[in-house]
Amino acid sequence: GRKGSTPVIWKGIRGETLPEEKGGWRVIAPSALPFDGTSQVPKEANEIDIEVLQQAFVASAKRAVRAGFEVIELHYAHGYLGSTWLSPHSNKRTDRYGGSLENRMRFGLETAHRVRKVIPKETPLFVRISVTDYAD
Repeated sequence: GRKGSTPVIWKGIRGETLPEEKGGWRVIAPSALPFDGTSQVPKEANEIDIEVLQQAFVASAKRAVRAGFEVIELHYAHGYLGSTWLSPHSNKRTDRYGGSLENRMRFGLETAHRVRKVIPKETPLFVRISVTDYAD
């Protein structure tokens, strides 16, 4: 997401993203809009990227179940990847993943359905969402 590629907090560096040449990684988001003036401009996700991202959520949920976690939570909040699809401020797409609220919800709903299919039915699936975009 737009807030990705940040240094580990215990090294005392906050509020900036690391470029690839300093150990960071290329960030990806629904639209090529940086989080702020110090952030990388993310790559706008294409259909292949969306598939890869959703599969990463699925793989992560499977690992969590194998590790013994009793609840799975998808984090669609606080400006991270999941929330950027929901927000009209960070999602300026004009395809089936952008525009209307229904379309902006599509990535998160598809991902949640995919995760639900691979975890035990007795395992709760939570989704944390933001109720603000911190924009005036």
